[in-house]
Amino acid sequence: MSNSDKEYWVTTTEAMKILNVTRQRLCRYWCDKEKGFLIEGKHWKKGMYFNTTRYFEINRCKATVMKQGYMLVNSA
Repeated sequence: MSNSDKEYWVTTTEAMKILNVTRQRLCRYWCDKEKGFLIEGKHWKKGMYFNTTRYFEINRCKATVMKQGYMLVNSA
């Protein structure tokens, strides 16, 4: 199993840096009912409380973002 096959969950702030997007754009990827393409449980999950950070499975997010036609310029 390669590293890209393992689940790697990161915080919202880390996901923003890795995907090189703003918090607003990242929110559009998961919360926009018409255009959002990140799925809860697969690409992201909620924290324990309503005001805690969300966590993103960065390998799946990267693959899905690229599949949508976006380029990852500064990916870590």
